[in-house]
Amino acid sequence: MTLTEGGDIRQIRYQDIMINQLIHHPFDESLMNLYVRHDASAALPLLGIHSPSRLALSEHTISWKGEYEKFGYEVVASLHTTGMHFKVSFIGEGEFDVTYAQDLGLADEAGVRTNEAYMAQYIDYVAIEHGVLARQNQRQSTGFPSVAILSHERIEEFATDGFDVYGTSYRATNMAKGLNATLPSRVLQYEFALPTIRTAVKESDGEIAFQFELRFIPSMEEALDEQSIHQFMPLFEREEERKEHHRTTFLQTPKTLVGKTATTQQLDDLYPERLLEEWEGSQLLSFFTPNGHHVVLKEKELLVDRSHATILLNGGSLAPIDKKLATTVHMNGVFNSHIVHGNTNYNKWTSNVRNPLNIPKTSGQRIYIARNEEYQLLTLPSIFEMGWNEVVWYYFVDEETIEVRTSIGADRPVLETTVKTLHPHAMKISHQVTMHTQEYDMPFQMEQDANRLHFRATDDTLSKRVLPHLTYTIEMDQPYSIAQTSDWLTQPIVDDLVWLSVEATNHLVMRMGTEEQLFFEAEEEKLLFKKWQSHYRKNLQFEDVWQDADALQFQVDWYIQNMRIHYQSPHGLEQYGGAAWGTRDVSQGPMEFLLAFGHFEEARALLLRIFSHQFETGHWPQWFMFDEYAGIQQEDSHGDVIVWPLKACADYLQRTHDWACLEELLPYRTETGQETLKHSLMNHLERACERIEKDFVPNSVFSAYGGGDWDDTLQPADDVLKKKLISTWTVALTFQAFRNLAIELPESTISMRLTKLALRMEQSFQSEMILDGVIPGFLRVEEDGYHPMIHPSDDGLPMKYRLLPLTRSIIGELVTREQAMQNLRIIEEHLKFPDGVRLMDRPAQYRGGVSRHFMRAEQAANVGREIGLQYVHAHIRYIEALAKFGADEKTITEAFDVINPVDLKVPKAVRRQRNAYFSSSDAAFTTRYEAQERWSELKAGKVPVKGGWRIYSSGPGIWLNQLMTNVLGIQERSDGLLLDPVITGTFQMDIFDIPCRIRISRGEQRRVLWNGELIKLSSQSNRYRQGGHLVQREALKTILPTGNELQIELPH
Repeated sequence: MTLTEGGDIRQIRYQDIMINQLIHHPFDESLMNLYVRHDASAALPLLGIHSPSRLALSEHTISWKGEYEKFGYEVVASLHTTGMHFKVSFIGEGEFDVTYAQDLGLADEAGVRTNEAYMAQYIDYVAIEHGVLARQNQRQSTGFPSVAILSHERIEEFATDGFDVYGTSYRATNMAKGLNATLPSRVLQYEFALPTIRTAVKESDGEIAFQFELRFIPSMEEALDEQSIHQFMPLFEREEERKEHHRTTFLQTPKTLVGKTATTQQLDDLYPERLLEEWEGSQLLSFFTPNGHHVVLKEKELLVDRSHATILLNGGSLAPIDKKLATTVHMNGVFNSHIVHGNTNYNKWTSNVRNPLNIPKTSGQRIYIARNEEYQLLTLPSIFEMGWNEVVWYYFVDEETIEVRTSIGADRPVLETTVKTLHPHAMKISHQVTMHTQEYDMPFQMEQDANRLHFRATDDTLSKRVLPHLTYTIEMDQPYSIAQTSDWLTQPIVDDLVWLSVEATNHLVMRMGTEEQLFFEAEEEKLLFKKWQSHYRKNLQFEDVWQDADALQFQVDWYIQNMRIHYQSPHGLEQYGGAAWGTRDVSQGPMEFLLAFGHFEEARALLLRIFSHQFETGHWPQWFMFDEYAGIQQEDSHGDVIVWPLKACADYLQRTHDWACLEELLPYRTETGQETLKHSLMNHLERACERIEKDFVPNSVFSAYGGGDWDDTLQPADDVLKKKLISTWTVALTFQAFRNLAIELPESTISMRLTKLALRMEQSFQSEMILDGVIPGFLRVEEDGYHPMIHPSDDGLPMKYRLLPLTRSIIGELVTREQAMQNLRIIEEHLKFPDGVRLMDRPAQYRGGVSRHFMRAEQAANVGREIGLQYVHAHIRYIEALAKFGADEKTITEAFDVINPVDLKVPKAVRRQRNAYFSSSDAAFTTRYEAQERWSELKAGKVPVKGGWRIYSSGPGIWLNQLMTNVLGIQERSDGLLLDPVITGTFQMDIFDIPCRIRISRGEQRRVLWNGELIKLSSQSNRYRQGGHLVQREALKTILPTGNELQIELPH
């Protein structure tokens, strides 16, 4: 166990296992603490920088001793190889109770620090009479580490998740509501692991003591239950002589500054025109501006679990090699964080936010303003405005407005943050600098140059070796001094916070970036960024569509921004790490977007880059870094991954007829990332197809499941199952890729081979993979043949239907029209819920996190993300299947509406951010056990649903492709324009760089008019309905200076 200079517990480890969740900075209080309530007064901390404790240490013990107004106390922590014992003693009369809060990582440190929320999702809790037991359900270096958080006496109340302890109100009050109120005494399996126990009130006549233990086991193989406590070794107080130590405390504890509620007049002055307003009774919560900016009031922020935030990203080229500057900004006074140019792991300049409630306040860039003779930290504003290249915080305080604005360059790596106030104020600005993947891991170099500060990595970092000249610079528009964290404290400390202090001013400008000249003109950058936006979407502008035209327009614009982050700066809000492309993901979202909006040159560059990461074996890595760190990759992949680049190549050739790209010479890579000899793209395709054939299950044309398919939660629990399982979805995908490649490739040996293979796969699918009219999720290979899994006839699993093969077999035109209708009926009856379609009709069986068949599906304790089964990516593919089949317009538009965060139409939807893609819709069950008992209520629409993780996904790109290609049905191709709409509407966009208005309506028969003239059409095939029509490019030669119109009439 290590301590901060202020006496907080900084970190608790066992070998590589990090038991607590966060490595605490000495300027922050630890999440782990003991609190006392005396005579029902407010809770007071007994440990750390916010307590009056004096420290005394020995080899195995630590003492915190201090006095509050009416009592004295001492906490003695005794360290053992299997945990910690705490004795809490009080001298004083009255009633006392003690609360023990313990943040949990409970996994290998690298995993915890990569994503705390993810690790928390896999911690299982059991409440017992004396405390809470917790087990990490995913295997770690020691096995399945587990802890018991105990009181020697029966506990009165408890909580398991920090949201039940702190509450979202903490963002405004800076006080944990649960410390001074009744804890809910429920097991909540969520993302902020903070088991908290509270004793009963005890009466003291002068002296009284309480005892607590944190017991640890490196591995508990079986699931937790109430009897598991007997596996933890009891601990005791050690008697050792301790030496007293000085410890740091605050000279002045910084207070937080929260904006007051915005008045109607203030809102009208700033935003006279408001669109798509969101209300809670008479309280306005959020709205959009005519230019698509999203504005959130503080009252909305206090209702959501996931704090409002966004990522600002340079505009500019869509080329895959174009390096971007990004910054993540949060509503709660994080004015920049995770500032990064290029690789989002190794090139990080400042740290990222690790807690959704803004409890640690050192991450990123923070601003303290001197008011009333004290410095106050700007936290929750009155209004938060998120724009395309700028974000604004408005704090209404007393008779003054404080405005903070962060803007990013349109296509240059420059940021500008400004602070404007009515009255001059002195300010201190803190920056937690990393110059590496994680804070605290490496030192950094800082050099002052007049009004600038330069930051560089040290020689022992990877970024220094790869990018020796990478330098981040802060430039101030006025004199400043470099302050120290120690200036706030009674003792000097050495830490990673860089403080800039300025004298009283009412206008401060800070510029940051990697360019030599940090010139920034905000209005010019805004106009240039708007031009890039128009370019990305080909000037698409909606006039009349099935829903509010503004809502659809804003969703398109925000999803393009989200897609670009996933593609060009891979990271998100909850999933803040990234830096790599998932082979499967980049072959979908970004590639589909680029093709859908006619960015063929960039699509070509992306395709070639994907194929330049192919292994010599023919496989691809599950993920790989695509920039200067291109040799870093995973050494293997799931069974479907090899198929996606083939499908992407077929899609690209279908749109462009660019057969010359097949002669491009591209390297293969070894499994350790080194490039080898270059061969043509055609050679790469041939090798991949040969690899797929070699990996077929013997005597079949079915790919072996291997490590899994798209649904990562269904990875097999043992190696035997990996070899025995066949994913019906992977087979359907492979058929689609083979068939389309055979059509698009020039006639050759491989094209003929793929044609024959596709035919065999279709025949085998029909005979082996459709059982009683239902496609099973998997086939299990046994000596007597194939046995279905996830099928009505499968008694071994609770799940009976799986979405993915039902939709992919329609999208790929693998099944007959009759079977396609049956697939859609199954989805409607068993998989369609009020908030979208689910991956299966019910989750895998949860037995305390112990796997029998699958890994994460049976390990996750939290009912979220893929575990909750409504993964938006898969719902979007359902929309694709509906369009392919030719479902009615109402069905298709309703499928769009339930996943539109801008104007969400789901009755039980919990409040959420409206301008960000959410990757899942998560049922608000507290535990997996509750979900198993009440699953039918979810389908009946009786259970609230919450938005999942945001932004970082291939989903936005896929959604944009469905909207443009398969629903509005406008496809630019090199040989013409393919028109295949399935809904009506009116919109404007550029087609072959010609601005035009497109009007899709219903009529007596299908016909197309260009500027009033009837156009000859060439029909395209579709197995389920009348296909689209190709308009030859020369048919659009009559171009007017303005007012070009394309009219498409669909039969009633």
